[in-house]
Amino acid sequence: MTNKRLRTMDPINISDLPEPIVHHIMSFLTTTDVTRLSILSKKFFSLWGSYPVIEFDQKRFARTYHGTLASMTKDFIQHVLNSIRQREINAVLSEFRVNANFELISVDSRFDTAILMVLKNGVTCMELNLGFADYVLPNMFASNTLHVLRLKGLHLDLCGLIKVCPSLTTVLLKSCVILKDAEFSSKTLREIELHSCDVKCIKIDGPNLRSFFFSSDKRDPKPCDIDVLKCRNIKYLSLNNVVNGGYWIEEHVYTLSELKTFILNRCQDIGHIRICNDKLVRVEFRHCHALTSIEVRATSLESFAYEGIESAHGGMPCNITFLASKCIKDLSLKGAALVTDQWLETQLAIMTRLERLKLKACNTLRRIKVIHEKLLILELCSCLSLVEAEIHTPQLISFTYQYGNANNMERDKMVTDQWLESQLAKMTRLERLRLKRCNSLKKIKVWHEKLQILELCSCNGLEEADIDTPQLISFMYHGNVIEFGKMVTRGSCIATLSMIQWTTYDNASFCKWRNMLSFFGHCKALRLICNYPKEMMMPELHRERLLSPLFGLQHLEVQIKFLDKIDGDLVDGLLWLSPLPNTLHVSSSRSRLQIKFVYNHYIEGEEDGNPCCATRPIKCWKHHLKRLEIQSSDVFLKNGSNELQKYFLTNANIADLIVSV
Repeated sequence: MTNKRLRTMDPINISDLPEPIVHHIMSFLTTTDVTRLSILSKKFFSLWGSYPVIEFDQKRFARTYHGTLASMTKDFIQHVLNSIRQREINAVLSEFRVNANFELISVDSRFDTAILMVLKNGVTCMELNLGFADYVLPNMFASNTLHVLRLKGLHLDLCGLIKVCPSLTTVLLKSCVILKDAEFSSKTLREIELHSCDVKCIKIDGPNLRSFFFSSDKRDPKPCDIDVLKCRNIKYLSLNNVVNGGYWIEEHVYTLSELKTFILNRCQDIGHIRICNDKLVRVEFRHCHALTSIEVRATSLESFAYEGIESAHGGMPCNITFLASKCIKDLSLKGAALVTDQWLETQLAIMTRLERLKLKACNTLRRIKVIHEKLLILELCSCLSLVEAEIHTPQLISFTYQYGNANNMERDKMVTDQWLESQLAKMTRLERLRLKRCNSLKKIKVWHEKLQILELCSCNGLEEADIDTPQLISFMYHGNVIEFGKMVTRGSCIATLSMIQWTTYDNASFCKWRNMLSFFGHCKALRLICNYPKEMMMPELHRERLLSPLFGLQHLEVQIKFLDKIDGDLVDGLLWLSPLPNTLHVSSSRSRLQIKFVYNHYIEGEEDGNPCCATRPIKCWKHHLKRLEIQSSDVFLKNGSNELQKYFLTNANIADLIVSV
């Protein structure tokens, strides 16, 4: 037997690299790992001290805290101050972030000192997420280097803040109380976002402001007087939960001549709105349930989205009128109750440049005609009343159809085996096909020369699939075990089979499962998703008399939802399914295992003394194995790593076995 060695990979020494390179490497690590580096040596402590990003998280601090809950916040603040004092930052400090819960804390001299210290070091980005706190920034808060400021849970004077930080370009405030009316001017400010802030008046004069986002509190929206008419270069305007009526919104959209994107979300007191702006490219209305009429006049409009109430009754009726819509390329309608068959047909005839059409929960549609020369993407989702669709789209490359939701077990009345076959014959350029909850499908035939992506999800009536798609590179299936008459794809195809829980575990079920898998042995990679490990472990009786179904598979990945540990029996069962893989991945919520197989060059007629494949036309992984690399999670090491090592060392002549965590 060949000499077997077990060794562990040594860590790479990076302490001798130039400081900027080490800092770049550290940017990919978590804050905890960066802190751990500092205790390795004086060199690493110096690198940690000069690292230009400082981050503190109270939740991570709590995991190693041994004091009382009442004193934890105070000790966390002291920890922040002590850590900053230990650092010697010579270069500009790029980021300072704190995530904590400062509830009932309005003033703390130690935290004030910490903030002033990082400001003195020239910080360019500051993020303070203090929960729902009453904290007030120190009186001496001022900076000429601060460009980005993100605050949550503070009481502040926004006008004063803008004045003492003249270089600010981005301001994001969330759940903050703005103590005074926010009336200010700024020549540097380019982006401002206010989420759930308590403010009565916002008036901005910002000639370089490009983006303005405002959202009132979802639970208790209050009126706020918003005036950004002097920000003539705004390109993005998003208003959420505002309760000021619609006239001032119409005025802003009309006056802001450079506006490209306008979004109105969850504004409940607007019944009618008229949008006029010839520079607008994108318009969205979402969850504005009081809206009964939308009128859009925008000659440059390319994208329009409306999202109403998704219900079996079609939602709140809203009349949508386009006065200039020839340039629209993307049209998305969800829960649009007044979108009828005739309305859709009329709009498609006008929108000659349309490329993407998405209709979801439009339950007034029954018999539609989608006739369009340039349409590329078509999605029909949860339109429960739809019984017929006439589709003539010669350029279509993507088609998605979904019936109902997960709780709806009714049979779809439109997508049948015959309908699908006839549509595929007409969609000659189709590259992506997604079918979900099409319960009337039983025995489908998908023959297509150009199809590259195919998804069949929760089509509960499906029994058999005959697939001939020589260009297919991605296949996804979710449902029961079914029969395949044919499965023609590219050799580089990556397939995913997500199986629902088996009802029986008898011999017939395993044979049917093995036959289904045998159609995917030619794929480059296969991902199997199941509920229990026994669904992946073929009984010994079948292993002895049947050939393995996945002999040509290069990469096998198995995700098991309910798995306590990864042991030798499970790996042995998976290696029977795929006997000659390059990689094997096994994972669950608790464990993770990755195995890489490296083989010696096979010489025909050469024997290695292992009789397991003596009668087989192809040798399995146990023969000519040169090296085996095992990577696993910490949890897995506690649950049987030694057992797996013994399994591999016993069953194969391994020249090199590498285990790493």
